[in-house]
Amino acid sequence: MAARQPPPFYRRFLFLAILVAVLLTLLVISDSRPSSLAQQPARPTATPTPTPTPTPPPPLVYLAAHGNPKLHEIALTFDDGPSAGYTRAILNVLQHYHVLATFFMLGIWVQRYPDLARAVVAAGDAVGDHTWNHLDLTTLSAHQITQQLTNTRNIIQQVTGVHPYVFRPPYEAYNRQVLDIAHSLKLSTILWNIDPHDWARPGVGSIISTVRVNAKNGAIILMHDGGGDRSQTVKALPTIIEQLQKRGFTFVTIPQLLVHLTSGSNAQLAQESLKPNPVKEQLCACGASREAGEGGAEAKAACQRERLLRPAVRRQGRRRYTQ
Repeated sequence: MAARQPPPFYRRFLFLAILVAVLLTLLVISDSRPSSLAQQPARPTATPTPTPTPTPPPPLVYLAAHGNPKLHEIALTFDDGPSAGYTRAILNVLQHYHVLATFFMLGIWVQRYPDLARAVVAAGDAVGDHTWNHLDLTTLSAHQITQQLTNTRNIIQQVTGVHPYVFRPPYEAYNRQVLDIAHSLKLSTILWNIDPHDWARPGVGSIISTVRVNAKNGAIILMHDGGGDRSQTVKALPTIIEQLQKRGFTFVTIPQLLVHLTSGSNAQLAQESLKPNPVKEQLCACGASREAGEGGAEAKAACQRERLLRPAVRRQGRRRYTQ
């Protein structure tokens, strides 16, 4: 007698029951085994390099040696860096007193010390173009001047992400050609009106005294963070800041100073800086032909000072710019 076959629906039910049992078994096994992914610590996500927030460019001026004489503000500037020995020390002092400054950098040192250039920008300080390797621009051709300025501007922007809009000629050596080229490159030429000659290491007390005696509204102070031994500058800086703060001065960067110079009722000052005038023409002539002309007593005095000071500065300059 043949064996009785189970009905078809029973076979389908049995198949589904076996399938469910197998799936449940696999699920239990997978839950009971430690996951290799769970055992591994999460990989840290790489922090992207911060990109500086773009800021609008300051007003373009042809030539400026001071800010707004009606505002109780003052600008610290540092030339010839970044320097492995002193730039970070100066940054530490500035950050301690919550003060901002402007660093006029040489392209050759930005290329060599990119981390220091980035540290300046990260601290909120302004950067300016001080040429590639500190040459007297009045001795160069137009093409060479342009290369000095554009190569430095490009390396600063490449390294820091910041586009410099201010420029300072080495040795205060400039003529009409230098100023015109800088202006065509949208660079404001910035000089100074307080020079404690810190590069000559006259002593900490002398540096402090020169700044204290000459400090006034809108002043631009020239100091150095590179090009030689700047230990006296670092030591003098805290006292300089403390004394000026006690006198109520607000510290500004050069771009901020230019904004204040050209704002409101002072817009005429900026316009005047864009126009040729006899005194400025004579100041320019000091850097090239040395002709006195009709610039007046002020221009002649400036030329005389330059003739007396520049040879000494240039001799020192050949030694200064090695780090």
